[in-house]
Order: sequence, then structure tokens, then C-alpha cells
Amino acid sequence: MPSAPKPGRDDGRTIYDLVRNALQIQRATNLQGVVLNFCEDFAQLRTLLEKKGPVPDATLRRHPVCVLYAGRIATLTGSEVGLRMHRAFEWCESMLQQSYNAHTDLPLPQDPN
Repeated sequence: MPSAPKPGRDDGRTIYDLVRNALQIQRATNLQGVVLNFCEDFAQLRTLLEKKGPVPDATLRRHPVCVLYAGRIATLTGSEVGLRMHRAFEWCESMLQQSYNAHTDLPLPQDPN
């Protein structure tokens, strides 16, 4: 079994890369592949967001990239998916459409709850 990525180690991917992955994974049918990709992307997301300082776990867990992965896992396991998933999908798509530049500040979405 592959080991989990080490937290805090920047693998060079940008938020744009993570957003693109989260959107592409929405078509995946292999649960194990989704979970493994989520683990890698989650570690890099934490690394990117914490470049500005500590990020509360709740903020990280509710980031649209995480919500999209969780939503796909929920779909593949027959669980319910709701409004948070829809908002996360829209946020990620808008990031891609803006051709996000990783050298600018990382925007954090507003928590809808």
C-alpha cells in the first residue's frame, strides 16, 4: 500500500492543478483511485494554504477541492450529496475559467453555512 504524502512538503503543484484534478475526478469510477488522489491533493492543498499561516481544520475540510472529492466518494459509495457539493463545483469551475495564476493570493471561498 502506498504511503501518505508528507504534510508540509510542496510537490510543486498549484491550486489551479488541484482544482483541475477535483473537477476531472468527477467522472472517475474507481473508488480507490479517487481516494488515493484525494490524499495527495489534500496534502498539497494544506501546504499551499498554510504558506500564509496556520489554517483551521474546518476551513481546510470545507475547501471546494475537498468537498468535490468527498462528493465523488459519496457518489461512488451511494451516499447523499447536497448544496455544499454544488457550490464547490461552481467555485472550482470559476477558478479554472479565470485561468488562476498561482503567484497571486490564494482565494478562500466563503463558507455557505
